[in-house]
This record gives sequence, structure tokens and C-alpha cells, in this order.
Amino acid sequence: MKILFANATRTWGGVKTWTLNLVRAFAESGISSIVCCRRTDPLLARCAEAGALVEPFTFGMDYNPLAMIRAYRILKKHRPSCIVTNISKELRIFGPIARALGIPVVARLGLSTDLRNNTRTRLEYRNLVRAILVPSHAIARDLPREIIGATPIQVVHNGVVVSNRTSWDSDARPVRTVFLGKLIERKGIAAILEAVSILIREGEPVEAEIIGDGAQADELHKRYGAVSGITFSGYCPMPRPNLLQAHIGVCNSSHEGFPNTLLEYMAAGLAIVTTEVDGISEMLVNGREALFVSCNNVPAITEALRNLVRNPALRTTLAQAAHARAIREFSINGQAAKIASFFRSIAKP
Repeated sequence: MKILFANATRTWGGVKTWTLNLVRAFAESGISSIVCCRRTDPLLARCAEAGALVEPFTFGMDYNPLAMIRAYRILKKHRPSCIVTNISKELRIFGPIARALGIPVVARLGLSTDLRNNTRTRLEYRNLVRAILVPSHAIARDLPREIIGATPIQVVHNGVVVSNRTSWDSDARPVRTVFLGKLIERKGIAAILEAVSILIREGEPVEAEIIGDGAQADELHKRYGAVSGITFSGYCPMPRPNLLQAHIGVCNSSHEGFPNTLLEYMAAGLAIVTTEVDGISEMLVNGREALFVSCNNVPAITEALRNLVRNPALRTTLAQAAHARAIREFSINGQAAKIASFFRSIAKP
């Protein structure tokens, strides 16, 4: 089986982490991957290192005839069993060519809000998409049928490479808190930093590292960059070493599908403070594997962090439980096998 991934996104986000992890797992199991993305996209080199064939691609405008000719040549050259798209740009270039060649297209959607309810989107999903792949049941429930029609939906949770961590330093001082992700408004980083700042002013032994970049980077750095104990590390292509030096991972998103950020926290063995939105309740149980807080509720985030800083036994219990669940349910090889089985069920012979 041979899978082609088309990705036109310009910044690194969850779908690129998902693609990279899947390409690596597929290579280990003998499944071939072809990745088409922008020439300057770091995904290109990283997927090549992971064992994929890569095709630098210029997408241009929607239904760009030159791009569609290029897509035709790539599909004729590689003859993939199916094509995986993400945003509508990829579907509008590869979709019509794939339909003409009889190659099924799978639209991988990370959020139910990824689709615009207009005539063009409805026609595209009803005529160019064979199936939709989503990472959580919450997304599947919320996908608007008035847009996608009867297109079948398959749910497979995201997977992650889980660390082989076997010990936790319950006596660590200071306690290191980390945020990993895009620095954008819906991630609620300002509330996290405000909570950490309060604890630092109270004299609690806590630090915070912010890993990522985005539209709010300059604003957040201006407001909190001078606070002793808060570090902005910027975009990090391989954040696992940073996470393994931390003790608490925080997520304060207003909406998420099935966030890779939380999977990374779980895989690294961190105690987790998070909002309970969308697919997060499919990942973690409040009080057993994480502490849930309401979005942007600074007092609640502060109290949850204070509780974990002062209670190392609770911190260790939550971290070990989340790590164990990542091993049981979200290992990349197990999830990749489920996705491969799904692709085989619709693939072109």
C-alpha cells in the first residue's frame, strides 16, 4: 500500500506532527508514503528523514491549472492507493485529478470548524471525498451533515511515541511547568502565564517554559518576558527533551480536536492541567490522569498549579497514570495500524 499526503498549510501545527508520526510508523511497517508540501516547509525534510518519498509542491490559487497538471504527473508517477488531504486547498488541487484517476481521497479534519458552510465546500465534499478521518468522537458528532452529506466518517485517535520513563522526581525544586503549542488566542497562554506569575510572586518554587511561536508571541513576551522564572523558547522541532525536564504540562484551549500537545505531555510523563473541551475527555479523566479547569479561569488554573507544586505525591500519581494511558491506548504504532486498516478498506487496488 502507498499513501500520498498533501499538505498546503504554512505553519507547523497538529496535522504536521500527525503526518510525521504516521509516516515514520508506516515506514517501520512497510507502508510507503509520499508527502507533497511547499518546498520551504520543514515537513519535507523531516518526512524524508522518516522514510517518505517527498515531492516539493507549489499550490497557488484554488484549482490552479498548472498545479493540477503537476498533481496529475505525481499521481501517475507514484500511483498511490489513496490520498490524504487536510485543508480545502489540497482538495481543490488533488481532488479532481484523483477522481479522474479513480484514487480515493480521505479528508483528515482536526476540528469540526475546519469546514465552511458554502455551496463550493458542499459540492467538493460530496463529490471529491471518499471518506473523512477525524481524531475524536467529539469532532465526528459535530461535523455538519449539511456540508458533508453522507460521506462516511472514521474516528481514530492520534498516536504518539511514548517515552520509556520509569521514574519520577517527586522532590524536584523548582517545579517546572511547560506549555507546548502555537501562541495564538484560542490556546489561552496569557491566562497560564498570569497564573504562573501569581505563584512566583507568592514565592512558590515554580518556573514556566513556553515552547512555540505564533501571532501572540511578541505580545506575550512583552507582558511576561521580564518575569523571573518564565522562559520563551520559541518553535522547537523536537520538544521531547524539553518536556522530559518538566513536571507539569498545561493546556488552556477554548477548543481542540484531540490535541497532540496533551499526547506529548502524557508520553513524557507529566502531570497535566487542562481544559475539558471537545475530544479531551476521550484522552484524560479528571482527578485520575489530569486536573480539569475552565478555560481562561486564572484563579482555577492558579489553584490547580499550586496544588501540584505543593503536593508531589499527587503530581506523580497523575503523571504516572497519564503516561500509562498513553502506552495502553495512544502508542503511535497501534494507532498507525488502525489508520492503515482504514486506508486499506477504501484504497485503490
